[in-house]
Amino acid sequence: MFGYGSMWNAAIGPEVENDEEADIVRASGFSDELVGQRLVQAKSEAIVACDRDGVIRLWNPGAERMFGFSRNEALGQTLDIIIPERFRSRHWDGFHTMMRTGQSRYADGALLAVPGLRRDGSLISIEFTIAPIRDESDEVVGLVSVIRDVTKTFEQLRALRKEVERSGNGR
Repeated sequence: MFGYGSMWNAAIGPEVENDEEADIVRASGFSDELVGQRLVQAKSEAIVACDRDGVIRLWNPGAERMFGFSRNEALGQTLDIIIPERFRSRHWDGFHTMMRTGQSRYADGALLAVPGLRRDGSLISIEFTIAPIRDESDEVVGLVSVIRDVTKTFEQLRALRKEVERSGNGR
């Protein structure tokens, strides 16, 4: 159910809109499925998909790199393995609402910035987007998320703010 091709197509929709698009796609060799497979196999971004119970069903090499859990360790676990404990209640409230209603302000491309939890217990700053995965009857059966580690950027901004505060107070 959550293979690379099916996850990608469920998240982004049909491959082409019309015959002209189909011809362009065939000529380029860049099918949605091929592009989706390459993105999922990449290490640059974490891509995580879960079912409607929050159980991880897809864990790409980027997720391994970012969070420190191997694919075998992550698959079958709940998202709790990457959510700091103090944020879990809020996360699950929003998650269950999304599963029940199919609606989320983050499903329309808004970035969510939160702390993430690594296997070693350390926290990282992450930004991510989500997309619902729907079955043939349009019921939400899971979510896929693209996650980026922004820890270095966050730390640089924090240091810059402190520097600005210091220079403003030193006048």
